[in-house]
Amino acid sequence: MKKNFLSAIFFILLFLTCTDVRSQLIKEEFTSVAFSDQFDDDKDNWRNMSTSDNLFITQEGEYQLRRKNPSSGYSIFPKWKNTLTSYSLVASIKLEESKSEDAAVGLIFMAQEDASGAFVFEFNPKGQYRLKQLVGLSYKLLTGEAKSGGWVDSDVLNKIGEYNLIEIKTSKRNYDIYVNEKYLLSFTEIAYKSGDIGISIGAATKAKVDFIEVKAGMNSTPPVAATAGVKSPPVSEEAPASGSSEVIMKLAEQIANLKIENQSLRDSIIILKKNLKAARAASNQEVK
Repeated sequence: MKKNFLSAIFFILLFLTCTDVRSQLIKEEFTSVAFSDQFDDDKDNWRNMSTSDNLFITQEGEYQLRRKNPSSGYSIFPKWKNTLTSYSLVASIKLEESKSEDAAVGLIFMAQEDASGAFVFEFNPKGQYRLKQLVGLSYKLLTGEAKSGGWVDSDVLNKIGEYNLIEIKTSKRNYDIYVNEKYLLSFTEIAYKSGDIGISIGAATKAKVDFIEVKAGMNSTPPVAATAGVKSPPVSEEAPASGSSEVIMKLAEQIANLKIENQSLRDSIIILKKNLKAARAASNQEVK
């Protein structure tokens, strides 16, 4: 009897060891479309602009994004305002070739109207992803380490020039993130009840969005989605951001990049000091 009991315990422990203990937090189903843009034509949901820093245009069934500025990223928000507390945000996005080390693209969610906070999930050409939270005028990394800028290696991301299907589910302040229909991570943050969606594009980055969609739960009453309207002509000069959230997000992106650069400089100084110390020690030994 004792032997059978120990055997049973052994197999249970073996099962738990071999099983991925991570689990999704969201059990709710999202089936009711609240917002959708397939970019087959310009529904006037998103900004079209052509400036020295940005080129955003709906063309050939895609929302084509080009951030020309080499030193900072940018945030784009639709005219549609998201008031849902539980929803699924799905988008198909791909990165184009870029020489920038800061090239990245991703989704913004839970962006607060007063620009006090938001989440950004993004990926880069190196097959890495990161999750960060806007807190005031700076970003707090929710993945990775500060020295790596929060980036985490992943084999679920497709290579440059191929679309990645990103899905973010949220309910009761819990969040699940999927990439290419594979579960990636979950987290809980009680700071926000609802918030707007958007697109984040990094410095000197080219990207395209095939579609973006928000779905509500079966028991939710989704707000009316944005409808087709007159096309917005490209602007010839840098236009002001459409809302304080976009301005603050842009400033926060610049500040976050500066913080990462400062950390890199500090790390370089530490390494240099160690090398100098080692060189002096070696020199003293030679003199002796």
